[in-house]
Amino acid sequence: MESPAVPTLGPTPDRREVLALAWLGTLGLATAGAGGIFATMLRPAEEGSGSGSWCHETVLRSPDDWPTAGGAPLRIGCAALLMLNGNQVRGYRVVCTQCGCIVGYRPDRACFICPCCGSFYDMQGIPFRGRAAKPLEGLTLRVLVDGETEYRYVKPGEVLYLREDRAQTVWAQKTKRRRVAVTR
Repeated sequence: MESPAVPTLGPTPDRREVLALAWLGTLGLATAGAGGIFATMLRPAEEGSGSGSWCHETVLRSPDDWPTAGGAPLRIGCAALLMLNGNQVRGYRVVCTQCGCIVGYRPDRACFICPCCGSFYDMQGIPFRGRAAKPLEGLTLRVLVDGETEYRYVKPGEVLYLREDRAQTVWAQKTKRRRVAVTR
């Protein structure tokens, strides 16, 4: 029993063969693209993930890794964990609300200073000098405690209570970049 002959292109394919192959190639690309879109749509959304994604992981193994009250914040990318008191921490996006520049921490003044517009923010993220009128934005934090299988989520403005007895992995949520109108 012989297998059917596979059609092959001759040395110079005619117009119909070229158009048929082009049509099949286009159909294949469209099918592959649609499959990728459907796969993205069907992927289950992570609880508390919102519109951003998670980044900048840090592991806090003991109180020695924590930021200190009144001391330097713990930086996680464009975020900072600020110790309020005891084991209470709050996350902030360290981007100036006036001009959009990343603010730097000044240990001699225990505050954040924007290098672009000169605005000063205290350790609670509230502006106290310069042109900035809005406080630093709070961030959503995701925490996984060693030995636990579910994430805990801390919404902007809420306090994260650190545990002394177990290590915690903390992520800051990426936020959408937005343009900031600079007023002079």
